[in-house]
Amino acid sequence: MSDIVVNLAVSGAQKILAVAKAKLDSASAVSGETAALSFPDTAFKFPAVSSLVGQDVTDISSARKILSRASAILDDGLKSGGIPAALAAGEASIYGAEIIKAVDYLDGTEPQPDCDGFFSDTILRTLGIQLADGRLPGFAAILGAAPDSKIAVSIVRELQKRSILIFAGGVSKV
Repeated sequence: MSDIVVNLAVSGAQKILAVAKAKLDSASAVSGETAALSFPDTAFKFPAVSSLVGQDVTDISSARKILSRASAILDDGLKSGGIPAALAAGEASIYGAEIIKAVDYLDGTEPQPDCDGFFSDTILRTLGIQLADGRLPGFAAILGAAPDSKIAVSIVRELQKRSILIFAGGVSKV
C-alpha cells in the first residue's frame, strides 16, 4: 500500500480523534462527565462501538474510554506501519466519528434541518429485510461533493433507477 495513502489515513484519524476529544471536553464543561450520550431510537446507544468492541457507551466518561482505546489502536498501528497502520486508522476513525456525532445529538446540532439524521433500529431492520429479499439490490455510499449539482443529480437518479439505497455525505460548493 502506498505510503501516501497510509499517511493520509493516519493524518485523518488523528484529526478525527482531536475533534472528538475537543467535543467531549466542551460537552463535559457544559453538561458534566455523567451526561448521557446516545443516538435516538436504538437499543445499542453507540452501534459501531457496541458491535466492534462489545462495550456500552452511556455517558461522556465512558466515551472518553473508547477515545483512549482508539488512540491506543492508532498508536499500535503506527508501530507496524503500512497496511496495519491504515487499518488501525480506519478503526480509530470509526470510534472517533461515532463519538463526534453522539455529542452533536447531545448539544442539539443533530439532526440537521432537511436531514434524516441517525437511522433508527426500525428503519435499519426494514432496509435490511429489503436488502435480503432483493427489493433493494444493494446500496451506494457517496462521499464528498460532486463538481456541480447537475452531476450530483445525475449520479443519484442513475442509482435510483436501479433501486439502489443511497447514503450521501458531502459539502456543497454553492
